[in-house]
Amino acid sequence: MKSKENKYRYRILRIRDVVSICGLSPTSLWRRERAGHFPKKIDLGGGSKGWLENEIYQWVEDRVAARDENQTPNSDQQTLSVIQDY
Repeated sequence: MKSKENKYRYRILRIRDVVSICGLSPTSLWRRERAGHFPKKIDLGGGSKGWLENEIYQWVEDRVAARDENQTPNSDQQTLSVIQDY
């Protein structure tokens, strides 16, 4: 019998962890999130924010898959145009 405990197992990462995993600056993460090309933050209360670990790793896996297919995901191309507008 599966435990309900595993069904709700989430880990929330803070900005320093996400920066370390993704290799992007906090500003780049914010811009990608704002453009809809990065997982959204979760409000933890008291001004604290975090990201779901599984969503961050899925984002990284998508980039690896795109690399292996020798193509850049469209979201990155769109994000670059957003960044260039600044």
